[in-house]
Amino acid sequence: MMKIDYRLCLVTDRSLLRGIRLEEAVEQAICGGCTMIQLREKKLQRKSIL
Repeated sequence: MMKIDYRLCLVTDRSLLRGIRLEEAVEQAICGGCTMIQLREKKLQRKSIL
């Protein structure tokens, strides 16, 4: 079983990105040492995510 590293977690929310694309924000977080990313999109339908 793979062990997950929870030391630095980003919880995304496009409404708080102020014009930055989600992909760019996630890339910056990974480059900055983020070890886990949680997609939080309350207004997006599930089938749009998958």
